[in-house]
Amino acid sequence: MPEAAPARGVESLGDGGGGGGVLPQQEIAHVGVGDIGVMQEVDLSPVFYGEALMGRDLPHLTYMLCSPDMETHKRNWEGFLAHPTWVRLKNDPQYADTVSHITSRFLEPAAYSQI
Repeated sequence: MPEAAPARGVESLGDGGGGGGVLPQQEIAHVGVGDIGVMQEVDLSPVFYGEALMGRDLPHLTYMLCSPDMETHKRNWEGFLAHPTWVRLKNDPQYADTVSHITSRFLEPAAYSQI
């Protein structure tokens, strides 16, 4: 059972006006062409990725990772942030201003959890 399970929500202005719009295709492409592969390369162990269709703080993507412990997660996250593909993508002008807010939560497994 993983001891570190971060869940992150990545919000975007979407329609350029403060929410309620669709998630920019640029941000979805960013995740698809770069983030997922880089996370796998640095052993961040993705559990799921998803785009919210309804609810608050739209539009946003949510994803969850897992690691055996927080130390391993932190080491792998540092590898993600330093990875050449991630550095190139985060500095690519086509992805500028696609993220307005990121929320990170670290989930802890409960004794009854099946995950």
